Amino acid sequence: MNRLEAEFAAAGIDFSKIGFYDDPMFMACEQRDNKYLEKYAEYILGKEYTPEYIERAKNEIPFIARLLNEELIKDGRLGACIDISIGLSRILEQEGFWNYIPKGSLTIEFPSHSKISKKYFWTVDIGNFKAGHVWVVAPPFSVIDLSIKQQAYPDNAGEYLPNFICSKSDKIAIINDSDIISPEAFLAMKREGIRSRWMYYIKPNWGEFQRIFRPIQVEENNLSLKYITTGISAPDMPIEKVETLKLSGKITIEVYNDIIIPKLKEFRAANK
Repeated sequence: MNRLEAEFAAAGIDFSKIGFYDDPMFMACEQRDNKYLEKYAEYILGKEYTPEYIERAKNEIPFIARLLNEELIKDGRLGACIDISIGLSRILEQEGFWNYIPKGSLTIEFPSHSKISKKYFWTVDIGNFKAGHVWVVAPPFSVIDLSIKQQAYPDNAGEYLPNFICSKSDKIAIINDSDIISPEAFLAMKREGIRSRWMYYIKPNWGEFQRIFRPIQVEENNLSLKYITTGISAPDMPIEKVETLKLSGKITIEVYNDIIIPKLKEFRAANK
C-alpha cells in the first residue's frame, strides 16, 4: 500500500472505485482541505495499470472522445471546455476508465507561415470566468481536449487546429508566468505591490504542485500547445444529473445512452 492509499484507507475512503471523489468520506476530507482533490488526481497519475487496461484504454478512449467531439461540432457550441470535459469524464467513468479534470492555462503557438499570433488561455486574467481552459487526463493519455477548435477565435486560427486532442505526450513544456497570467493581470498585481513570485502568491503550494502535475507540451498539425495545470476539478453531480452539457438538445446521459453506448458496442464487436 502506497502513501496515498494508506491515507485514503485511514480516512475510510474506498479508493478501489473509479470516481471515489464521490465517496462521502472523501468529500468530508475535501471540506477540511480544499486541495484534497489534488490527491485523487495524483493517485490516478501514480496508479499501476494492467497491460490489458492500457490496451483497452488506447483503443476505446480516443473512439469515445471522437464521438463526443462530433456531437459538440454538430451542436456548434463554442467555449464549452468545462462542460464537455465534465461530460467526457463522467462517460469515461461509466466505461471503467480512470480520469481527472485539470483546469489551467493553454498557450498555442502556430507555424510561422500562418502569421497567426500565439493564443493564450490564461488562468489569471481580468474579468469573470471560471478557468482559463479545462481538459481531461485519462492514462495513458496526458491530454484530451475536445473543445480546442470550438473556441471563439478572432481570426482564422481554427483552420490550423485539429478537431480535438487525444495525446499521450510526456514532453515537459517550458513555461513562464506569462503563459499563466495575462498582461492586464500582471499590471493589477503590481498595483497591489506584488513584484515577484507571482505564482506562489496565486497558489502557495505551486512548487510542489508543479512537481506532480508537470506542464505538458503537445505537438500536432505543426502546432505547439502547452497545457499547464494550475488546479484540479471534478463533476459535482452524477452523470444522470449533468445538464450543463446539452448537445443538440441531449443532456450528457442521453448522449451516452443514445450515441456512445450503441456505437461503442459496434466498435467492440468489430475489433474482437
